[in-house]
Amino acid sequence: MNSVTSTLDMLDAAYDQPMAAEDARQLLFICTTPRSGSHRLCRALYDLGLGVAEEYFHPNAMAQLAARWAIPGEPGSPQRFDAYWQRVQQQRNRNGIVAVSLFGYQAPLLTRLLRPTDRPVFLHLHRLSAADQIASLIALYQTKMPYENDQQVPLIPDIAEISPRSIRILHKWLRMQNDKWRQFLADKPHLSVTSEELFSHPEALLARVAAHGQWPVPHDRVAQVTAEVTYSQAYSVNADIKRQLMAEHAAVFAAIAGEGQDGV
Repeated sequence: MNSVTSTLDMLDAAYDQPMAAEDARQLLFICTTPRSGSHRLCRALYDLGLGVAEEYFHPNAMAQLAARWAIPGEPGSPQRFDAYWQRVQQQRNRNGIVAVSLFGYQAPLLTRLLRPTDRPVFLHLHRLSAADQIASLIALYQTKMPYENDQQVPLIPDIAEISPRSIRILHKWLRMQNDKWRQFLADKPHLSVTSEELFSHPEALLARVAAHGQWPVPHDRVAQVTAEVTYSQAYSVNADIKRQLMAEHAAVFAAIAGEGQDGV
């Protein structure tokens, strides 16, 4: 293995599937927050044959796919949104699974995406270390490179200042997103997994995900995909920047770490 394919690459037309009936699918939602490793989980699910998981409602993804699929309607209109979601279900249905990754601030979208007859599978992916997640997010704002390659992604915001105050603001923002997922998932069957588990024990985590969705995935295939996850963890364009940030602002990061993830 000498390269890592980012989830961004799965927006390419090569990952479009043969048109499927809208009803012939099971919905899988990855409920997460920025810098949780969700793109790596999405790729692992694809490699296991479990859908083509993507951030389909990120503005960049919506613009790219809607243009390629010639989705009618004005950008931002309910008609265009509904037509786009229908096309996602038809053309990103792989092995009967339509997989979508959403951040906490996008949780209200689920009221539009779900029908009363749906029986979706929910995965809650969250990061135990709030300090590490915040530092990773700041590094992303600086480099604009979220994946395991040197590709910059449009529409990633800048950060005007890096200070204890701005770090606390990001902490509050991430905590709000986690709270939204906890509230949404409180009365729903779901599997809760952590970023740390994904990278320290990926084989066990992926096996749990397959069992949760009742998807028959061969053990040897899980082991093969595990090797890809382990390889990807060894490469991060933002790792050095993240370590430098945590050293320069050690006091505030230590205070956040001391508060525990329940505060996030």
